[in-house]
Amino acid sequence: MPKYLSKVECLKEIKREYVAKLGYISKESPFIVPITYFYDEKENSIIAFSTFGHKIESMREKAAVCLYLDKIVSVKEWKTILIHGEYEELDKIDHEFYLEKLGQGVKDILNIKDQKNTREMEEFSNVKFLKGDPIVFQIKIWDITGRFMG
Repeated sequence: MPKYLSKVECLKEIKREYVAKLGYISKESPFIVPITYFYDEKENSIIAFSTFGHKIESMREKAAVCLYLDKIVSVKEWKTILIHGEYEELDKIDHEFYLEKLGQGVKDILNIKDQKNTREMEEFSNVKFLKGDPIVFQIKIWDITGRFMG
């Protein structure tokens, strides 16, 4: 039978990961896309980036979003976390600071996971060379829930 994770347990899991699924609404339809993120403990928010497109345009119109993380080993062993929050675009003046914070946070997680020389680190280091200017945003966390089995 599934059990609930405490908020502290949810945050512990969120800090260990850097890829999740972002849920947002465009017009009246829900969308889910993968994103790279970093949990900023000091601001209790998720930091992420994107270039301009469907996702950014939609979140500018409807700021309520969610972030979903899961670890599924089997039907009897899994963990899910759902974060509800509000999209907030960060000022361009702050982009470099937050991109550096995001990049360093992801690199730290990869180092902890013993993936020091992975392709992911190299690719993430080139975040500033995306096509188009990166739009850096945060998700101000309203609520976090989690469940697990196993």
